[in-house]
Formats: sequence, structure tokens, C-alpha cells
Amino acid sequence: MKVLFISLGCDKNLVDSEHMLGLLVEHGFEITDSEEDAEVIVINTCCFIHDAKEESIQNILEMAKYRTAGSCKVDAVLGTNSYDKILDAIQDVLGGDRFQEYADLKGLPKIDAQRVVTTGGHYEYLKIAEGCDKHCTYCIIPYARGRVRSRKKEDVVEEVRTLAKHGYQEVVLTGIHLSSYGLEWKDENGKQTEGLLDLIRAVH
Repeated sequence: MKVLFISLGCDKNLVDSEHMLGLLVEHGFEITDSEEDAEVIVINTCCFIHDAKEESIQNILEMAKYRTAGSCKVDAVLGTNSYDKILDAIQDVLGGDRFQEYADLKGLPKIDAQRVVTTGGHYEYLKIAEGCDKHCTYCIIPYARGRVRSRKKEDVVEEVRTLAKHGYQEVVLTGIHLSSYGLEWKDENGKQTEGLLDLIRAVH
């Protein structure tokens, strides 16, 4: 079955899309760049600011015509912390059901399948944290993605090693607010136990 992925917004969204693609490819889906050929179209939207929301709406409306004019059949919605349910969503909808999943904005989704890297070249993005504790007046991220949740240092290092084995020479660490990495890890006195510099030393 052929799947088209449209990943909008930033590199954080792109990493999520690559993880979803990896899961689908592992289960026999074929990636296509053609809307006409796609049997499944996934749009990874962005709502960071008003313009991003408008772009997402326009893409959804543009792709919606393929539900009737083309071969695409999927109609499902996943929350920002539920992308690990992409396979369940597609399978349920192809079976005749609608699918919606909005996991609490706690913890991090985990997909064990190998990412499908789409950047090409010698570099790749690596997301080290999710969410943001800032509440800037122009930004909806803390409400859409939740508070800061950092990936374990060991998991990040392991992914760096995997990317290196596949020939990538440069890893770009990314997250909503990189300097907030490890902010939620505190000792009994409320002092942060690990931060971004600790991660960089471990990765380097």
C-alpha cells in the first residue's frame, strides 16, 4: 500500500514524520511522492503561529479531494503525543472505522522501527526533547505539545551511534527549547541534575 507523507513546519515535526515513516515501511507500506498514486495521505501539521495553522488548513483541504477523486481512503486524527499510533490509525480506518487518539502530553512516544531519513546528504536531525515551559504570547507550543520532557541521555547517544553507522557525519540536535533539556530532572534539593552540556559531552 502506497503512503504519501506531507511534513509541515520545523525540523522537530520532520523527525516525528521520519519515525512514523519508519514504522509504516517496517509493516510493508511503500512511500510515494504522488498524490494520485497514494492510497494513504498523512499530513503532519503545524500550529506554531497563525500562518502555520493556515498552511496546515490549506494542505488538508487540498489533499481532501483525493478521498473522493483518488484512491486515498484514510480519515484519522492523531494528537501531537500520539504519532506512535499511526499504524493503528491507518489499519482501523482501512477496516471501515474512524480513528482519533489524543494522548496526554506526558512522557514521549516510542517507535522502535528504524527512522526513514529524508534529509539526504551527510547530516540528520535528532530531537532530544519535547514540549516547552515558556509561555510566549505569540506561541501555542506549551498547550499543543505540553511541558518539557527530555529524552534519556543514553537513548540519544544510542541514536547518534546508529546514525553514524549509517554514514551520517553531522547530527543536528533539535528541540522546542534546547536549553531546557533536562529541566525536569532535579535532585531532592530542586537542583537540576543533568542538562544540555552533559548531553553534548556524552554525544561528543
